[in-house]
Amino acid sequence: MKYSFFIASLTCAFILFSCGEPKAEPETDLNILKADERDLCASQNIDSTLILLLRETSRAKLDVFLPDSVYTFDSADNWISRASNLQGVMFEATSGQAAALCDEYGDDFNTKGHTIYVFEQNFGIDSEKDKVAIVNTSDKYEILRETATDGINYDIDNDSVITIIKTFDAKYDLILTGCGLDWCQFNIGKAPSDWEMMAKEVYDVCPDVVDQGTGSVEDLAKELEEFKTLYLWWD
Repeated sequence: MKYSFFIASLTCAFILFSCGEPKAEPETDLNILKADERDLCASQNIDSTLILLLRETSRAKLDVFLPDSVYTFDSADNWISRASNLQGVMFEATSGQAAALCDEYGDDFNTKGHTIYVFEQNFGIDSEKDKVAIVNTSDKYEILRETATDGINYDIDNDSVITIIKTFDAKYDLILTGCGLDWCQFNIGKAPSDWEMMAKEVYDVCPDVVDQGTGSVEDLAKELEEFKTLYLWWD
């Protein structure tokens, strides 16, 4: 009788313990797109297989890419506001995660004719997340043009920014990872033979990265070499 009671108690304990264990979500769920996500990608001409790739790391909610209106000059040199023609989807991520996703998947997206990049940086201030775009072009110059990136405080208009980037791109094989109205960021695909010489070139066209950033060209050279990232910002 005691033996039967012991077996019954052990069985009940096992059942209770098993019921108390949380049921693990199948890993394959991360690789499934919902119907509304597939429809959103189709409407924005985004290759949904790239979103599946992204799902290996992030489950962030997707929305239609709605960049801020851009300000540029018309043929009479008057300021005008217009909407960007870039088409795609967007999502939010912490500052560190946003940068990591662009670094990890940039080549895969470019191969498919798309670009993943940060278009709004908040640097984690007040817990604000960054905004990441996936657009259906791999042309970094089209993205810079449609964003109307400029350094207008230094009389550097959008055409000038594009000329500057093309000059650097020819030397250093740049991969776009972020851009906004007054900044742009690239991974450096080809290391220079002299990092300090590159830092001087950067300072010549973008003094703020030193004067309001690293504090010296020498320190900028060290950052360029360490992070292999070109960041231009005109305050």
